[in-house]
Amino acid sequence: CILVDDQSLFKKENTTVWSKFFIIDINDLVQHFENKLDDRNLNDHERLRSQSLVSVIYTSGSTGKPKGVLLNHQTALNRIYWQWKQFPYEQNEIACLKTSLLFVDSIVEIFSALLQLIPMAISPKGLGANPEAFVQFLEKFSISRLVMVPSMLRNILFYLTIAGGATRLPNLRFWICNSETLSPNLLEKFFNMFAGTSKLFANFYGSTETMADCTYEVFTCKEDIKRKTFENCLSIGKPMFNTHIYILDEELQLVASGEVGEITVSGLNVANGYLDGEKTNQSFIKNPFPDDPY
Repeated sequence: CILVDDQSLFKKENTTVWSKFFIIDINDLVQHFENKLDDRNLNDHERLRSQSLVSVIYTSGSTGKPKGVLLNHQTALNRIYWQWKQFPYEQNEIACLKTSLLFVDSIVEIFSALLQLIPMAISPKGLGANPEAFVQFLEKFSISRLVMVPSMLRNILFYLTIAGGATRLPNLRFWICNSETLSPNLLEKFFNMFAGTSKLFANFYGSTETMADCTYEVFTCKEDIKRKTFENCLSIGKPMFNTHIYILDEELQLVASGEVGEITVSGLNVANGYLDGEKTNQSFIKNPFPDDPY
């Protein structure tokens, strides 16, 4: 589906390759919803903020067969609202969409920017696999914040060591890594590369079932790495808004400090379960802590 206005070439040239898509005039869409809006529908906003389904995103299948995760409006908005409050957009920022729509990170990338009226540059498919072309893209559009996996960060830093170093990407101030384990050595290379510049780096942790991310840690310099590294593992920080993190044993009891357990998440960042109920009871369980509001 493509939304168009009166000046759009997609609307004027409907016999092109784009004719196979469903074309909607934005003015017609606005008029449609204005006609629908009456006193009986004023509660729809509250309904959309709760359990109304916003998307089904499949897991990567790293632990077995991919599963369709049911994400609702409340979960998506909670995650986006947290980011607005914790890392608010500044004037003249330019956002970047580089994540495939098949991955849950794309929801936050798209709507955290557009709902704040932040311009967004859309990276061509596969561009991230070419560090030289991707860095040029980031510079061309003055991208100010970027979400990436550590392997992409490693490729970018390797390219910059032979192509300008800290003089490149002056507008890219906020860097975020998630989805893979971020090593202290890689983060140290990042701060060595951009020594003397003002960069903010965040290590996010989460999964598709927790709206991409549920905890975060912030680093501003190399000294932060030493303070926030434990047994050669970078801290994943603290929970986001309306989210609780527990470290539990096999009997769903809290483990003592220093003991090994499994990360368990409760709160608004947790999805509704899996499509068709597949394996939902195994991963989504009743909260064993009665004082937890979620």
